Amino acid sequence: MKLTRLAMVISCALAVTGCGSDSNSAPEGVLAAQPTATAKPTVSSSVQFNNNGNVTVTNVAVHDPSVLKVDDTYYIFGSHLAAAKSTDLMNWEMISSLSANSAVNESPLFDFNYTTEIAEGIEWTDGFTGNWAADVIKAPNGKFWFYYNHCAQDNPDTPNTVDEVCFNRSYLGLAEADSIEGPYKNKGIFLRSGYRTDDEFAKYPLDNGQTTWAGAVDPNAIDPAAFYDKDGNLWMVYGSYSGGIFVLAIDETTGMPEAGQGYGTKLVGGDFRAMEGAFTMYSPESDYYYLFYSVAGFAANDGYNVRVARSKNPQGPYLDNAGNDIASAGGLEIGEKLLGGFEYTQELGETAPAWGYQSPGHNSAYYDQASGKHLFVTHTRFPLSSTEFPESAEAHQVRTHEMFINQLGWPVLSPQRYVPLNGENVLSMDEIQGYYKFINHGTTVNTSAIRSTHIALNADNSVTGSDPGTWYPSDDSNTNIKLVLESGTYFAVAKWQWDDANKALVPTLSGVSSEGATVWATKVDDITATSDILATVAQALDIKTELSIADEGYSLPTLGKDGAQISWQSSDEYYIGSDGAVFIPTPDRGNKSVTLTANIELNGQTTSKTFTVNLTARPEFKNAIAHYSFENALTDSLGNLPSATTTDNNLLNTGAGNQAYAAGQTGQAFSFDGATGVRLPDSFIQSSAYTVSYWLKPTVLTDFSPSFFATTTVDRWMSLIPGNTHFTTTPMLWSKYLDDAGVEQWNQIISATPATLTWSHVAITYANGEAKLYRDGVLAGSMPRADFFSNATGNFA
Repeated sequence: MKLTRLAMVISCALAVTGCGSDSNSAPEGVLAAQPTATAKPTVSSSVQFNNNGNVTVTNVAVHDPSVLKVDDTYYIFGSHLAAAKSTDLMNWEMISSLSANSAVNESPLFDFNYTTEIAEGIEWTDGFTGNWAADVIKAPNGKFWFYYNHCAQDNPDTPNTVDEVCFNRSYLGLAEADSIEGPYKNKGIFLRSGYRTDDEFAKYPLDNGQTTWAGAVDPNAIDPAAFYDKDGNLWMVYGSYSGGIFVLAIDETTGMPEAGQGYGTKLVGGDFRAMEGAFTMYSPESDYYYLFYSVAGFAANDGYNVRVARSKNPQGPYLDNAGNDIASAGGLEIGEKLLGGFEYTQELGETAPAWGYQSPGHNSAYYDQASGKHLFVTHTRFPLSSTEFPESAEAHQVRTHEMFINQLGWPVLSPQRYVPLNGENVLSMDEIQGYYKFINHGTTVNTSAIRSTHIALNADNSVTGSDPGTWYPSDDSNTNIKLVLESGTYFAVAKWQWDDANKALVPTLSGVSSEGATVWATKVDDITATSDILATVAQALDIKTELSIADEGYSLPTLGKDGAQISWQSSDEYYIGSDGAVFIPTPDRGNKSVTLTANIELNGQTTSKTFTVNLTARPEFKNAIAHYSFENALTDSLGNLPSATTTDNNLLNTGAGNQAYAAGQTGQAFSFDGATGVRLPDSFIQSSAYTVSYWLKPTVLTDFSPSFFATTTVDRWMSLIPGNTHFTTTPMLWSKYLDDAGVEQWNQIISATPATLTWSHVAITYANGEAKLYRDGVLAGSMPRADFFSNATGNFA
């Protein structure tokens, strides 16, 4: 790897420097059997709209919501004793609005006396007070059972580290109340995990005689979710990380596990894999039990996503879409990926704002017998670009979606937030045709939101756009649609749904493949004249024609409504590329003028629009405090900071390594031999707002070899990896720190374009709790991160 012209800039303005048919045709006679028109459902009269035409909602924050319906009211209970209720699943009223473990005695659910009621559990968890994902169920005796749980924070195996958010020394217990809103009275702890001594087993024996506990095999006794099977028998799924997710048969008289089960039957997970938040729902429509669970971490950039498997037996085994028992599956990507982070984007010519979810998970589900609807309730965070993005990246809210059972008996989620509809929800073939926003959730854990693309479902049953193929009804129900696309074959459900971004009732498709990949499609336009769409995009296309250093990172749009592609022809590719990337001239090159032509294409038709863009050269080292040009030396050419020094592969070993230079992007560059580093002065960054930029040219991509590394402690660092084979072959800026609560926060920005073995420009900016990565002047992504260096001495290399 060679690196040249490492510049560090501080600026207040943060200017950036630098089982259906397997054939691909419809079953015989199905197309002819489809009616041409159906009665369109209507939005329920109970739904209120604001002056802008959007549905009125009242959002709440209940982490890990577990849903239960009592009479005409839905209740959700979650972590920290937070709870809320609603009659429409859209407007929620808080019953208990706590958001911290330390505040549990402020909850009316336990008559403001939780720590006294649960004193036995608090003793087991070394005095650590709190409540994780609670679950409430109506008991056979007419009362309400509240399953409480919590875990210790101190891991004795790692005594020299900061406490973890939830170590696996935990407990499950039961409380009871006459009213669902409490107050609840403790009936006792019935299960513990994290045993430390033989004496503890003697005092609190497992009822199957087990006298050992191993974290990779045995469960962490949290996240309970009780459910009734179709015969009225009571069960509970539970477990988080550690040994996996388990199921227990529950005594309908006591509300506690039937004797002799110990920890019960393992359903999925183990080996400390990040799998938690299980919930089971029986559907009389399909006669299956569905086991939902969340995988990966729940923080905004940790990739939380919801998976589902099914069984004919409440005790399992639960199978994935291909028929495999998930109990024996490895990794995290197990079962149908029902929901992950996504974003409906706003493209040129579109009026609907961007929206989406980030790290949705720990859901619950409910089959409403009165309406015949399957409902899905979860908490979620939000992408930075979403109109719903709150002030804090880790803030969360509850969201409800309707869930449908597809032709093969698998649940799929509506692509839109739940709004109640009246009438028969059936689409005709003519109504399904049109342009769609398309999201392929795939099967993998995604740490950034999957952005929507565009497809068109045409009258000739072809699919064009980002994932071409064919579409057709797979039976005569006018509900089941088969999508045979380049990415896979999906059995989808077609339904009317309310699209609040577009303020309209629209057709949607939700499908899943035999590999467990989920796709969503939301109709945004009818099939109209292509020339009209091109004209709309051309009219909306407007770019900046005066660019300067303040516009570093500016890029040209490349996508319009309905999937129109925008390509650029430039009179000078060096400064404005055909990919839309803009590079501001360096001071020695002076101002530049570039002629740009936008070619807009859709369905083989094109139109164009021309602009003249004036580029003002960047000032000489504007606001820079240091500039290491590596012109055969390790000195700061501005003379503000001390010289850098060489190291070996450990930045603390200064004076080691091999100082060598080679031809750079301009002038000379430092030449790294794989065993040499450059240690920069500890005064390199001493601010809460800064930009670090440099040119680099990798000669080989190796795992975890950074081109820039900055740290204050082993628990506070960030690192720019040019590209490797472990996580990704694209450049990645990643970071670790402990937040104010002592919780590890891992964040990363993974560039969308692959690494190259050619010169490229990298810029890392930080301000206001957000880090951004730019490649060749184009924003690659952003991530939340704490301020490391304004109050602590850093090490930089």
